Amino acid sequence: MKKKTIQTKKNEVHSDIAPNTIKAIRESLHSDPSQYRKNLKKIHEIEWTWRNGATTTIITYKDRSHDKRINKSAPPTKACHDIAHFIAAFHKDLEWDYLQTTNHLCEYNAVAIESIMNSCCHSIRGQTVIDQEAASSAIIEHLKWFHDDYYQIPSKHPSKANHHATINNLVDRLDTNTLNRYFDIFYELWCIEEENRGPNFQAKVIVTADKQESSMAARSIMEQLVNKVRLLIKQADQGLAEPDQTP
Repeated sequence: MKKKTIQTKKNEVHSDIAPNTIKAIRESLHSDPSQYRKNLKKIHEIEWTWRNGATTTIITYKDRSHDKRINKSAPPTKACHDIAHFIAAFHKDLEWDYLQTTNHLCEYNAVAIESIMNSCCHSIRGQTVIDQEAASSAIIEHLKWFHDDYYQIPSKHPSKANHHATINNLVDRLDTNTLNRYFDIFYELWCIEEENRGPNFQAKVIVTADKQESSMAARSIMEQLVNKVRLLIKQADQGLAEPDQTP
């Protein structure tokens, strides 16, 4: 087999690694320090297998390139958390890739989707009506804890964003149609895990970008909950915008 020859220019590093990778490395030298490499490639489908907590994930991108990921041990999160990452991935421009070096917002977005869907799952499975005010407030409070205390985004993420900015950015990009399209997959896996009371079960799903909505039962619940979260955030915005009336 003929050895590949690397063409070189003076004062420039050349390598046999992927051209896009070396290009990204060079561009990062001149980029804003608050920026970082993100995986926002368009996805065609994701094949995901769960075996007692061990996972195999095969991602096929729109350009037909593949990415195989194997995790041999059970994660600290539930199986549904993986699905929440995938639902974020099928949004237009939400960070989702947990393997990014800077993955704070990927996890934040997944936790947000997971929290919203968990509330809907409890309502449908338990045949109860969601208290929209209480559920929305609890979701926002949990996300603020995750943002500020657990992942410490204001100090550890390059953006240094406060939670107010991060959650506004999320709800601007969150698409209820996308949430509804994939809710049945999340719901079925959520129910399996609840019934099993732990990670010791097996499951497999192939999630595609062209999936059609199949869960009309969740649509109104999901939309009401997401709209209530948006309303509470808007009210918080108005409160921040009010001038100080202190004499």
